[in-house]
Amino acid sequence: MAFNPKKVRAQIEARIYKVLDLLDPSGDNSKRMKQMFDKMNDVGFARFMETVKAGDYQLNLVMPNVTKPVKIQNLIKAAKEVNINLQQRLWMTDRVTGKKYLTNESYLILQLPIRRTQQEWDKKISVPSRDRKIDHLTGQVMGDDDAVALSAPEIQSLGARGLEKSILELIKVRGGDTTAYGDFKRQQQETGQVSLGLLNPNTRVRSADIARVLLTGMMLDNNL
Repeated sequence: MAFNPKKVRAQIEARIYKVLDLLDPSGDNSKRMKQMFDKMNDVGFARFMETVKAGDYQLNLVMPNVTKPVKIQNLIKAAKEVNINLQQRLWMTDRVTGKKYLTNESYLILQLPIRRTQQEWDKKISVPSRDRKIDHLTGQVMGDDDAVALSAPEIQSLGARGLEKSILELIKVRGGDTTAYGDFKRQQQETGQVSLGLLNPNTRVRSADIARVLLTGMMLDNNL
């Protein structure tokens, strides 16, 4: 059978339109692409597809924020159409034995863009670059290294949402328990992740110990 470039082009275009319509059921993106293809002759179309194959151009999707957002179900349909498996089993490293193992469950894997904000610029930085200055009475970060504070209403709000682990991390591990925070940072450096369940539950925030000593020094019995 003789090669028919017009037939092949028609099949490629139909394939592109189908995927775009799965992503954008309104058809706006397939119409935009069709307008671009209609301006190309067969030679120009072949050159264009070679550019796409080489990775020098990517077929794009235009979806205005808020007014026409991309829907997850449409992404899943389009991924199945082009045989892309969005979920993969992962190789993990056991933090104790150092052995690698393959997870039983599969997880969603995506490539996402990262946008840098002005607050990350050196001249406009608003987040401390270190946490070395520690108040000896409270064990908390102080001075220029002090980034944020957590108020009682904020703690109550977290509690109302059932975020007990978040409260534990913020007011204990990061709130003056220097021993727990040291283990916390070590886990981060060694494994890239942290589990509060692996921290010693018997450590205390320094402010509680200092308050106990001060009250005892004032001849006031206490159970801190």
